[in-house]
Amino acid sequence: MIEVHSVSRRQDSFEALRLIAMAIITVQHAMSAVNLYPRTIIGPGLTYGQFGVSIFCAITGFFALRGAGGIPAPIWLARRLSRIYPALWIVIPASYAAAMIAGRPVHWSVFASQMLGTGYFTNGFRLINNPTWYVSLILLCLVAAAIVRTLPYQRAVMLAVAATAAGLMLSHTENVLSRHVVTFALAAVAGTCSKRTSMAIVFAALCGMATMIVPSFAFAAVALLALAAIDKIRLEAKFVEAPARHVYEYFLVHGVALNAAVTLIHVPSIALPTAIACAMIAAVFVRKTTLLATGAGWKWLTDRLVVKQA
Repeated sequence: MIEVHSVSRRQDSFEALRLIAMAIITVQHAMSAVNLYPRTIIGPGLTYGQFGVSIFCAITGFFALRGAGGIPAPIWLARRLSRIYPALWIVIPASYAAAMIAGRPVHWSVFASQMLGTGYFTNGFRLINNPTWYVSLILLCLVAAAIVRTLPYQRAVMLAVAATAAGLMLSHTENVLSRHVVTFALAAVAGTCSKRTSMAIVFAALCGMATMIVPSFAFAAVALLALAAIDKIRLEAKFVEAPARHVYEYFLVHGVALNAAVTLIHVPSIALPTAIACAMIAAVFVRKTTLLATGAGWKWLTDRLVVKQA
């Protein structure tokens, strides 16, 4: 019972960190929406929002290799994809419909790519509902983790993934995805260690030193330090559970809400709170809709399986 209570408290801590990351990203996009993007820049290639993205990657990575011997990798990956795609398939068509109403040009090849979650790979940041570029990043990380889960010497392989991403950064070959893949991979290794907090701190220190060469390593350093801190906190705050369950859906809709509110309401002090409130409501709607749809889908599938077995 004590262990269950401890795990529950730790889970609340990670959910709280997830909400903090989403708040950082919201601030970034809100300031960008009202033409204050330059104020979000805090160093060469460093903006507020990317710290939030790296924290998301750190949390996901921290649990990516746990229980690797229990759940087959395809099932592990399928469970995570079933969380990603249903909401995406609701939000992307709605985003394109809003863009068409606003008179923005749309390209159906880009639409198809965004529906697959590969929007950033094919079009970079030239997307409708730009924040959804993150889906490409998290898919890359999850597929990499699923492959690693099938292999021996998982820590060594994941360290190789981190080293490869770091090499791309150091050689200035690729930075946008690599800076967060480093975070994900190092968090995954730390998450499998017996002294995971200490390992996360060691990795954060190494990334901190690397910022003298490539400033973008700061994202991994800060995210890993946040991870180490939150892993030691036993926060019992049930009130974070409900909003944390809707973070992904909120992430998908908040950019559209901000842009729409700023366009329609020309007073930022009114537009921004309105957009955030609308995004919260939309997130609840999207989550409920996806739960109903996926529940119906599973029922249909299991009913067919039962009929076949009979």
